[in-house]
Amino acid sequence: MKNMLEEARKTINEIDSKMAELFVERMRAVEKVYEYKKEHGLPILDQERENAVIEKNVELIEDEILKGYYIDYMKNMMSISRAYQERMQGKKKVAFICVHNSCRSQIAEALGKYYGMDVFESYSAGTETKPQINQDAVRIMKELYGIDMEKEQYSKLLEDIPNPDIAISMGCNVGCPFIGRSFDDNWGLEDPTGKSDEEFKIIIHEIEKRILQLRDELK
Repeated sequence: MKNMLEEARKTINEIDSKMAELFVERMRAVEKVYEYKKEHGLPILDQERENAVIEKNVELIEDEILKGYYIDYMKNMMSISRAYQERMQGKKKVAFICVHNSCRSQIAEALGKYYGMDVFESYSAGTETKPQINQDAVRIMKELYGIDMEKEQYSKLLEDIPNPDIAISMGCNVGCPFIGRSFDDNWGLEDPTGKSDEEFKIIIHEIEKRILQLRDELK
């Protein structure tokens, strides 16, 4: 009996881990929905669509008792999504800028979303682009945080992101990008491109420290 309990709990733990990953993925999609609604002046609440989604998906459940619980679960999830969008209405847009938007600024965007998504919106861009994000940065961010930057991020120009409330330069050791306005802060970070993993991690941890400070300042 004890083995059966342990196996059942193991299964639940595995499902809960997957649900946590899917929850984050769902909220990322909610962010995109909010941006579209904001751009087009649409209200956050779309009751007709919420009802249609629940009605459609509840038919996938055959157990009549579980259907009721699922409806309650989805109503709660919809409420969380609306609350998150309402919170986003008051969040500042923070843009992390460097020349090529391939390394430091990408790391800052990723860690901004990782640590500060409930406080500010994170973007990154450059005055030029690269075909791909720095592969050492991608590898080490996966190693340190389990973050796959290539899943949602790519090298972007300034015109590809919303106008930021706060613009942060990552450092001008490779040339200070011109963004048409003054920067709100310059973090003055060395570009770790082509350097050792140890040097990369020093820069990443410094970015992490500054992201946490920014989050606390904007709360």
